[in-house]
Amino acid sequence: MIYFQSLYDSESIQKHSVALTADVEKMYRKVWIHESERHLQQIIWRENQESPISSEDRNPVACDVIKNDFYVDDLLSGSENENLAYDLFNGVSNILASANFTLRKWNSNDLNVLKKISETRKEQEDKVYVCGDLQAKTLDAKHTLTKLIFDDSHLKLMHAGPQLLLSHIRENYWPIGGRNLAKQVVRNCVTRFKVNPKPLEALMGNLPNNRLEAKYPFYATGILLAQITDYVN
Repeated sequence: MIYFQSLYDSESIQKHSVALTADVEKMYRKVWIHESERHLQQIIWRENQESPISSEDRNPVACDVIKNDFYVDDLLSGSENENLAYDLFNGVSNILASANFTLRKWNSNDLNVLKKISETRKEQEDKVYVCGDLQAKTLDAKHTLTKLIFDDSHLKLMHAGPQLLLSHIRENYWPIGGRNLAKQVVRNCVTRFKVNPKPLEALMGNLPNNRLEAKYPFYATGILLAQITDYVN
């Protein structure tokens, strides 16, 4: 089962009969281009030397998915049927691969789509990054169901901290934005707040008067005298 809700103001992903999820490989290792220079990275082409150069989207559906259905490096999209979902897989994969962004960990709620993706990946390379586990669950952290799952796990773990809570959730689910939700659940836990109060800070004692007056160095000094004595039983 794959259950999530659109993270943007666009139409919800739940309208799709066949859902698709994927992850960009090593996205944070890529080069970040300054906004003023991004127009220089447009993909341009022409069918032959006589044709004019064009920079329009060759696959408008895939381009629209890339613009609106990504959460950082996670793809959350889908299509109405198997064929459109497979076409979407090819379109998004080819566009991102041209910029050296490799999509992996493909998953879907349709076995036929997963088989087609697996066969295509086998033809392209030796390693296949297809999850193929229909029990994988992708959740939106803003959804009510996700919050209920986090609250229930927090109680079962005896009011555990955010790291343990998130680690436990990820054994069965993959919450998008789950780290912030785990911190929010722990922060709003009344029981944890009561048993973990902030310690009182001791007030520093007042300084002697001679430390508060402006005087010459070593004006007030002291000598510590000590005597060493051997004790014999």
